Amino acid sequence: MSASASRAAARAAGARLRRSTAHARILRLLLASAVAAALQGCAEPKVELLPVPVPAETSAFEPSVRNKLAQARADLDRVAASKPSNKELGKAYGELAMTYHAQDLVKPAEAAYENARKLDPREIRWPYLEGHMYNDSSHVPEAKRAFEAALAIDGSNLPALISLGQVYMQSGELDKAQQLFEKASSSKEGRAAALTGLAKVAMIRRDYKEAIRQFEEVLALSPSATQLRQPLAVAYQGIGDRVKAEENVARYDSTGVEPNVADAAADALAAKVVASRVLLRRGQRDGKVGRFDLAEVAFRAAVAADPTNAEALANLGISLANLGRVEEAQTALVESLRMDGDNAVAHMSLGVVYDRQGMDEPATNTTKRR
Repeated sequence: MSASASRAAARAAGARLRRSTAHARILRLLLASAVAAALQGCAEPKVELLPVPVPAETSAFEPSVRNKLAQARADLDRVAASKPSNKELGKAYGELAMTYHAQDLVKPAEAAYENARKLDPREIRWPYLEGHMYNDSSHVPEAKRAFEAALAIDGSNLPALISLGQVYMQSGELDKAQQLFEKASSSKEGRAAALTGLAKVAMIRRDYKEAIRQFEEVLALSPSATQLRQPLAVAYQGIGDRVKAEENVARYDSTGVEPNVADAAADALAAKVVASRVLLRRGQRDGKVGRFDLAEVAFRAAVAADPTNAEALANLGISLANLGRVEEAQTALVESLRMDGDNAVAHMSLGVVYDRQGMDEPATNTTKRR
């Protein structure tokens, strides 16, 4: 090959190399652009969040409540400062909402729950717990919407099915309630609670035969649900079976708890309660149905949250007396009356406690004081 031919071949090879290098550079640029576009497409959408109001007059709160709320706010601020994902920030808002909810602070809890739902719309806990918050504060339409949103996320969630069914039943939407209870009844874990709901729907409709069938199955599944024997007796009375009615009245016991379903979200919410007034109400609800074991736990927590709460101490004493622990009951009732000597129920309960211990004179004296 001549020198001129060699130079021509070298020039041609160099041109081919430059074209190949330029082509590779263009490919790299296109690939980088595609990756950037893909990453931009995967970026989480910005969520417009609601301001969570700080409760007014926090100085009037019990120290345990102030500390709990301050810690919850600090936890949220810490997470927000860490450039979290929407899901992570949603969880932090949900935890804050639960803390407010547990102390019956509805307005800030409402805003925090809404933020949690916006940030993590597939998390069922936030609309579900929000539904309970609204229902407990007698905002029934809002409770329905929240529970319905929870079921839209998971239509087979047992606590949500039972809770929304109960709300529908309470507001007279019996067909909707029945559909949800029937769906829940197909689950072994939810059958007893769902049948209880179906029996109550039948009672409202005065379909006593159907109510009897459902109640009887519930009691076969949960023999300890003895408080259900009262409506069962009414149902038997409704079909004219006095013998069965009287039999169930005789077996009625208010301490028997209605069947329910395992509810991890509600348990987590209950664990956040530190306000003595909330714990006091919980204990009183437990006491009304004869669950003095549960009432004792709630009243002890109420006293721990506010040792100056004479009413909580009196209720603790009454629960202990009903549990047969008369010496502990005496201590609590005496301390309660030292704080508030005008509590007639505490005076009467202390008199009963003294009487059980054979202390006639103190029993008479404390009864006279009331």
